[in-house]
Amino acid sequence: MLSGAQKIRGHLLNSTLSSDASESAKQAAVEDYINQCRSEAETECFNGFPDSLDWFNCSALSLDEHLHHKLLILDFFTYCCINCIHVLPDLHAVEHQYKHTDGLVVVGVHSAKFDNEKDSQNILNAILRYDIDHPVVNDCDGILWSQMGVSGWPTMLVVSPDRRVLHQFVGEGHRDNMLTFVGAALKYYERERLLDKSAVTMSLAKDQILTSPLKFPGKVCVDVVGDRLFVSDTGHHRIVVINMDGLVIDVIGGPIRGFQDGDYNSTRFHAPQGLVWCDDILYVADTDNHVIRKVDLKARKVTTLVGTGQQGGDHQGGKIGVEQAISSPWDVCIASLPGNTGECKHGLFIAMAGTHQIWTYFLQDGPWLKRSSYSAGTCVRFAGSGAEENRNNSYPHKAAFAQPSGLTVASQDGRCCLYVADSESSSIRSVSLQDGATKAVVGGALDPMNLFAFGDVDGKGVDVKLQHPLGVSYNSEDNHLYVADSYNHKIKRVNPLTRECVTMCGNGAAGAAVGSYGSAQFSEPGGLCVSHDSCKLYVADTNNHCIKIVDLESKLVSQLVVREAAVVKQVKEKRVAPRGTAVTQLPPLCMRDGITRSIRLHIELPAGCHFTEGATSCWKIVIPEGCPIKVLGDKSGSISSIQDVCISLSCTSAVHLTESSFEVEAVVYFCEESGLCRVQGAKFQVPVNILESSEISAGLHDDYTMTIECKV
Repeated sequence: MLSGAQKIRGHLLNSTLSSDASESAKQAAVEDYINQCRSEAETECFNGFPDSLDWFNCSALSLDEHLHHKLLILDFFTYCCINCIHVLPDLHAVEHQYKHTDGLVVVGVHSAKFDNEKDSQNILNAILRYDIDHPVVNDCDGILWSQMGVSGWPTMLVVSPDRRVLHQFVGEGHRDNMLTFVGAALKYYERERLLDKSAVTMSLAKDQILTSPLKFPGKVCVDVVGDRLFVSDTGHHRIVVINMDGLVIDVIGGPIRGFQDGDYNSTRFHAPQGLVWCDDILYVADTDNHVIRKVDLKARKVTTLVGTGQQGGDHQGGKIGVEQAISSPWDVCIASLPGNTGECKHGLFIAMAGTHQIWTYFLQDGPWLKRSSYSAGTCVRFAGSGAEENRNNSYPHKAAFAQPSGLTVASQDGRCCLYVADSESSSIRSVSLQDGATKAVVGGALDPMNLFAFGDVDGKGVDVKLQHPLGVSYNSEDNHLYVADSYNHKIKRVNPLTRECVTMCGNGAAGAAVGSYGSAQFSEPGGLCVSHDSCKLYVADTNNHCIKIVDLESKLVSQLVVREAAVVKQVKEKRVAPRGTAVTQLPPLCMRDGITRSIRLHIELPAGCHFTEGATSCWKIVIPEGCPIKVLGDKSGSISSIQDVCISLSCTSAVHLTESSFEVEAVVYFCEESGLCRVQGAKFQVPVNILESSEISAGLHDDYTMTIECKV
C-alpha cells in the first residue's frame, strides 16, 4: 500500500517517464524517487506470501529464501480481464530484458473476480492458455489484494530488494515506463550492493502437459452445406478444418504464434478466436494480433483485412483496412448494414473486447446510421462508448459494453438484430440493426456500473444470473439463443422474445463427462454454433481441448473425436532430464536461411568427481514442431567423458516468426571421491531469431559456435 505522499510522487514520476525527457534524465528521476522512498518512514513494506497459497510454474516461493534481495513486480490480475491479458506482453518484454540473474522476478498474483476463477485448476488452465512463464500464486481469498491495498485489475506493484513497496503501475499501456523504472532500479540497488542475482528454480506448467489434436479451442463455426467445421484452435495458433466424422481436412497456420499472411503453411496467427463462414471465405478474429484475417478457402490464401498488428486504442474508427488499429477482436458475424433501404448490403460485425465495443467492417460500399455511408474496407464503431459498463441506450454511441466476447445475428418478427455475449457484465444483450438501439435480454444488473451481478440462476430478464458467458448462437428453427455460460460450465437456452433462460445441459461442475443433458459436463466452453440442419450444437469445450456435440433431439451430449496423426502428434517426446529440472534461459541464437550454426555443450563435473560406471549419462536436443531449425546429425547421444558435445544446426525457413525456441538437455550420473553417487539434470532453452537476408547481426557467420556451460 502506497502512502499519500508516495502516490503524489509516483504520479509525478509517471509524468516524467512518459515525457520527452532524455533516458538519462528519466533514470535520474527514478533514482531520486527511490532515495525519497528509502528516507520516508511511512513507506510500506511487503511481508511476503501466506504459506497456504497454491503456486504455479514453481514451488512455493519464500521472501526470505528464494526472493531475498530481489526486485519484485507483483502483477495483480484476474484471468477473465482483457486489460490483464493486454499487460502480459508488456511483462514479457520486461522479463526478456531483465531476468532473474539480473535481480528481477515477476510474480503473478491471481486475485479472482468470478467465483470460478478462484479454483486452482482453472487458473492453471489460464496460465497454459496465455502462455505465462513466470511464477503465479493463487490469492483466492484476496489476502494479498487487501494487504497491499489493491483496488483494480491490473495493478503492478514494484517491491524493492529491501522489501519496500516502491511504485505501482495501474491499468495497461506502461511497457516503456516499466522498462525504464526497472532498469534504473536494478542499477541503483546493484550499486548499493542490495541485489541478489541468483536464479530462481522454475518448473513451467507447459512442460508437463501432453499434446492433443486441439489445445484450448475458442470458437467453432459450420459452413452452410454442413459438411465442414471450422475450429479456432487457439492454443495451437491455427484454424483446423474438420469433417463431420472428426477427420482433419486442413490446417491453416500454427503451431507457433506469429503474424504473417500467405498460404496455409506459412500463415501465422496469435490466439485466434471468432470465426464466420460466407461463400467459401472464412473471416477470423485474430485476437492477440489485433487484426481480422480473411481466409480464401478456394485459393488457400490468408490476408489481413483490418488492423495493424499492434493493439489500438481508437474508439471511433473510420480508416481503411490495415490502416485502422483495433484491439482484441473476440468474435465476428455477418449481418445487414443499418440504413438499408433497397438492396441489402452486408458488413462484418466485430465484438471488440479490447475497447468494449461493437465495430463494423464494410465488405462493400454501404449505408450507415443517420443516412450516411461508408466505402468498402472501412472499419468503424457501431455501438459502445468505450467505457466498460452494462449500459443500454437507444443511441448506440451512448451504450456501453463490458468485454463483448460472442456475437450472433437473428431475424424475428421482421426485426433484425445482433445478440451479444457481454462477458464481464455476465449478460446477453441485443443491438438493433435498424438503428443501433441496445437492450438487455437476460443477466446483468439494472445498475450499469455493476459488473459483479453474476451467478447461476435460471429465470427471466435481470433475475437471470450468468457467469462470464463467452458464446452465443441463434437457432432460426426454434427461434432460441444458445449460450455458452462459460464459468458455470453450462449451455443455456434463451427465448429472446420472452427473455426467459433455462439450463439445457451441463451439471455445473467442470468436467469432461458425456451422456444425458443432466449428467454431461463442460469446462469453460468458449463458443458454440448451430448445425446447418438446426438439430445440433457444436461446442468448443475449451479447457477439455475438444469439440462437444449437443443433440437437440435425443438430448444427449457426445464428443467429436478429432483425428489426424499427420497433423498433431499424440505422444509427448521422451525427455532425458528428470521431471522438474529447472530451465536455464539462454541468449537468442540468430539464424538466417542458408547458414549453419553450431552448439557446443560443455560438461563440467565438480572437482574430484567422475562419471558413474554402469549408468549412462546422455544429452538430447528437442526441436518442437514448427520451429524452423534442423539438426545436422544426431539429436541425442551418450556422455562418457569430459568431452564437449557439438551439434550442428541449419535454418529451414526464411520466415520471420514472432517467437521460436528449442531446448538442449542432459542428465549426468557422477560419483564423489567418498563413493557417494549423484544424478544431476540440466535443461537449456535457446530462443531463435530468424533474420531477414538484409539484416546484419554481429557474429552472424557460418563458423559461429554457441557454447552452453553445463556445470554439474
